[in-house]
Amino acid sequence: MSFHRNTFAVPAALGIVLILAGCTASSPADDSTATGQSPLTPYLSALFGAASDPNADSAALLEQEKKRQGVIAECMKEQGFDYVPYVDATAYSTVSADDWKPDDRSWVAQNGYGMLRSFEQTPETSEPDPNTKHLESLPESQQRAWNRALLGDYAGEEAPQEWIPARAGCSGKADQQTSADSDEFADLRQALGTLQEKVTSSPEIARADSEWAACMTTAGYSFTNPQGAITSLSQQWMELLGDGSTQPDASAKEKFKTEEIETALADLDCRTKTGYDERVEKVQWAAEEKFVADHRSELDKAKAAAEQGNS
Repeated sequence: MSFHRNTFAVPAALGIVLILAGCTASSPADDSTATGQSPLTPYLSALFGAASDPNADSAALLEQEKKRQGVIAECMKEQGFDYVPYVDATAYSTVSADDWKPDDRSWVAQNGYGMLRSFEQTPETSEPDPNTKHLESLPESQQRAWNRALLGDYAGEEAPQEWIPARAGCSGKADQQTSADSDEFADLRQALGTLQEKVTSSPEIARADSEWAACMTTAGYSFTNPQGAITSLSQQWMELLGDGSTQPDASAKEKFKTEEIETALADLDCRTKTGYDERVEKVQWAAEEKFVADHRSELDKAKAAAEQGNS
């Protein structure tokens, strides 16, 4: 199984795609998934434009992110904050699936969550995000307010485990306007977001989180769920990067790499010991199968429309 857990802020149009397409092991509950695809996978490219070849979509996603940044800037302005639309084209470079193995212990032992590795393999940007410098110039209380306006519930340390646009401030609003509310399948996409919220708040996932957290406590860590571990390391890494105008100090990078690998290994070991990924997959697939049964006509229509547009 390959449970895709986002390490960085990915293009938001793919947020739900990455969440729902995360578990890819085959399930005996539906013959249509015998190829290893989850029940919703055949419909995801139709709804979100995620092509089987990532390179084919990078240009389209880049253009969509430009539109999204414009929505964010307008939303922030309405709330009294300055925000400069910023798109880092290098962030849309693709990573081969063969080069990304977050569930392989030997890979994790060398790369952790892949944060430092990704940074070292990504071309340098031509200029840093101007919003970073602006944010650092504000008093601490205004920094918190700025981040809250931009990210909503995701501005704090105890962020929700999965991305829910309605709770994500101006970033979530931009997601909805550029990838969910702009076409005839907006209601269907919104239903997909609700589906994932139900999955992550289910008692089964809560129990899996609790057992995983207990295992991590034994290993010397204090996280409530796997996403919390990733978020914590991601925040540390972003602090280390600063405004991006200079390279992080070599010794600081080495220290971070050690912590990243140790945390990721403990996370992976605890997920293995508690059967975490398999338990999440079971809940996810059951929810997807029911969703497909309840929305099959709309899903088929979206899929047909996408196929017609690509023909």
